[in-house]
This record gives sequence, C-alpha cells and structure tokens, in this order.
Amino acid sequence: MHDWKKLISATGLCLALLAPLPLDALDAQLPLIYPQEEVVLPASLTLTGQLQYVDLEGGFYAVAGYRLVGDEQKFRDYLGQQVVVVGSLVDEISIFMTKAIRVEEISLLTASQELAIVGELTYEDLEGGFYAVAGYRLVGDEQKLAAHLGKHVIVTGEPLDDLSIYMTRTLDVKDLQAVPADEVIQTVGELVYEDIEGGYYAVNGYRLVGNPESLAPYLGQKVLLTGRISDEPSIFMNKAIDVVALSRVNLPEAEGQLEPELRLVAAVQPLPRQVTLDGAVVEFGQDLVVKDSILLVPLRAIVNAYGGKVAWSNQTRSARVELPDRVATFVTGANEVAIAQPDGNQNTRTVSLARAPELIGSRLHIPADALSTTLGLLARDTDDDILALVTPPQASEPSDDFDWGTVAGSIEQIEKRERTRILVKGESMSNGEPMLIWLAVDSDTQVRFSNSQEAASIADLAIGQQIIAALSGPVLESYPAQGGACRLIILA
Repeated sequence: MHDWKKLISATGLCLALLAPLPLDALDAQLPLIYPQEEVVLPASLTLTGQLQYVDLEGGFYAVAGYRLVGDEQKFRDYLGQQVVVVGSLVDEISIFMTKAIRVEEISLLTASQELAIVGELTYEDLEGGFYAVAGYRLVGDEQKLAAHLGKHVIVTGEPLDDLSIYMTRTLDVKDLQAVPADEVIQTVGELVYEDIEGGYYAVNGYRLVGNPESLAPYLGQKVLLTGRISDEPSIFMNKAIDVVALSRVNLPEAEGQLEPELRLVAAVQPLPRQVTLDGAVVEFGQDLVVKDSILLVPLRAIVNAYGGKVAWSNQTRSARVELPDRVATFVTGANEVAIAQPDGNQNTRTVSLARAPELIGSRLHIPADALSTTLGLLARDTDDDILALVTPPQASEPSDDFDWGTVAGSIEQIEKRERTRILVKGESMSNGEPMLIWLAVDSDTQVRFSNSQEAASIADLAIGQQIIAALSGPVLESYPAQGGACRLIILA
C-alpha cells in the first residue's frame, strides 16, 4: 500500500477533472492556508489517470493535473486513454498546474493498480446505501467513513472488479484523509447555472462564490477553476468554492489545432527556462522572478532586444521606453503605464498591469502581460519551458494614419445591428475590474488572422477569440468603454 502523500493518481475522465490540486502560490490578496499536515511529494512519482490535452497557455499534455514533459508524439498516441506515468518532478509551479513531471515510462493502466481520488464524501441512500467519493463506492471501515461524511477527503485504495447491484465502480479503501477547508484546489469541468433557490453558477457540483458578471461569459464552456473550499453557511446544501481564477480549456478537435499560434503573453505563468524574441535568445544577466504566480521580466533586456531604448530617472523612479511606434513610461510601484506617440503628440492612453513594476537587483521588472499590452509583443506556442516572443505582424507595416492606440483581449459578445460591434475583455485594471470596451466594426475595418497574410472579414469574428484591435479614434470613457476599430488581428 502506498501512503497517499506519495501517490498522486486518478482514474477516468471525471476523476481527472474533479481531482483538486493544492497550489504552492496564489494571488497576494488571497493568502494560501496550508493543510495542517503539509504534503511532501517525493522526487519520483507514479501517476494514473486519463491522458488529456489541455489547450491552455500554449497547450500541454497532462495526467491527474500534472503537465507531462517528454516525447509529445508518444503522449499523443495515448491521448484519451487510461495510463500509468512514472517520472521525476520538474521544479516549475504555476497557478494553472501544480507541478510538471518528466516522463520516464508510460503504459496503459490495469485495474490492479492503486489510485488516489479527491472529493466530497457522500452517502448514497440506494438499495441499503453506501459511502461514495467522485462516483466510487467505498468499501472499508464504515465507522471511519461515517466520521468523514460531508467532508472533502483524499481516498487511497485499490479499484475492485466485483459486480454489485449498485452499478458503480468500487474502491477498496486503504487510507482516508480529510482536506481542510480553505485549501486551494483546481478542477476542470463545464460551468453551468443551477436555477435553484435564486440560482448559482457551478462547476463539477461546486457552487461558485464570486462576481456573477465575471462568471456569466463562461456559461456552458469547459473551464479550469482555481479556488478555495468554503464552509460558509448556505441554503444550497453543497460545497462552495471562492473563485480565485477561471480560464477556458479546450480539447483539440483535430490534429491541426496542435499547430503553434500567436497569442497574448499572460501575466500568470511558470518560470521559463529561456526567453526568445523572434528566435534569438534574450540575455537578461539575472534570473527571472515569479511573485504571487505572476512572471516578472527585466524591462531593459527586452527593450534592447526589441531595438528600443530605455532611459531611467532616479528622481521619479521611472523608465521611459522608446520604440518606433510608441513611447511608454513605467513607474515603480504604479499599476498603470502611460503610452504616447513617438512624435511628441500629447494624445496619451493608459494601460493597466497585472502587477506594479518593481526594482529587483537594481533592474526594473515588469509583469509578463505588459509585454503584449504595452510593448506590443506576442507569444508563439512552443516548448512548455520556453517563452517565445515574436514581433507582431503589424509592427513592420508603415502607416500614415494617426495611431490612437490598441487594445487586446478576448471577444465576449458580438452585436449585429445597423453597425456590428464587439465587446472585448482585457486584463484587470487597477480597480480590480476587467478592461471592457465596445468596439464598432464595419466594412472599412481591416480583419486578418495572425498566422496568415490573407484577409479575413467581420464574419470570421467569434466569441472567445483573442484579438488585437487598432483604435480608429478617441474612446468614450464609460464602462464598458466605447470606441471604433480600424484594424483587427485574430490571434486564436
């Protein structure tokens, strides 16, 4: 029998999706409360579960929530199957996954192997009744099972092939441990709306505690949910999760979806082994840093590699970045960046950052999302531990038009009236609310895909797409803001 601390495994798609995973880092405003007995994982792990492809932050293969590092062709051969993975831990942590495992062996799962499942322990009052977790009927010390009824638990045991009247899978329990409330978990599933007693949003049976307006755009979609287990009293008689982060997850429908595409650089991501710009390695001279799950990069090294200039002011503790198409001013400790025209035009705009720039080792570091939102760079999907930056296609296209700036984000709504308009959602602003802007588009708006020089059209726009939009004029400062777009680039 394996101690549950030394076995992280799951079986079946529902188990792989339901398994909550403790995180090592979290947003500073939501401090992590560690379990009473900290789980110490060994350097070597054996994982069991369905091998999945998660199209998130570049995409990766995973088993039981662990990102797999190794022969991706072999992983592809096992896609969708129940497997056993043996490997060693890779020291990378992100809010989107716990850790990565470098795969040494992979094989199909047999029924005799022990596994660990995580979920709420319930009592099913059918044909005499039985205790269950995540769809498994539990066989073991019923007194101990009864003592954990209604709690979130980790159960380690061996699946049984015995036939029963219950028509469920059976697990012979070897070990049972409670997971404390307030522990951070992750789960993947469809976000649904339960129209009961006023209604609530839920994922995998968990009631979501958060801003309903922020949850609504994800309705009916498969999402990766990160949050804390809540024990607050409720009329809903089910477990609740205080939502920390929510992201879309898409499984590839065809082989072509695995091809690399351009995307915006995310603030929250693991520490990369290497950063490249248009294929050339960027030399930083010091280590990159992850704080509160947000990647911080030295500003000067990126700008120099981009062909720009950086001027530092000790008096204002700010850095002025000069690029061919813009001038951006980063201020230490300030969550917003002012962006102006390089010709000295007084028209400026501000961009909110996921985290304020800070001095680390005498160098100003900026959050990774600023690479896209302020410097205009994009990222290309590549190896999991490489951040591959690319110069955006439009950067090399000269234009005599006045540049009113750009916005970047995902399309949340499309309204087709006398004039079509799209609602674009970007990174969070300094007040914590997401950037929202209605952009009017028409036949004069130039639309194209990032991975093709061929023109697209307004008809190619779809909800969920990541885009970069060039503004056609000044923006009405409302919430959501309102403006027009003269050019759109569809990233994914």
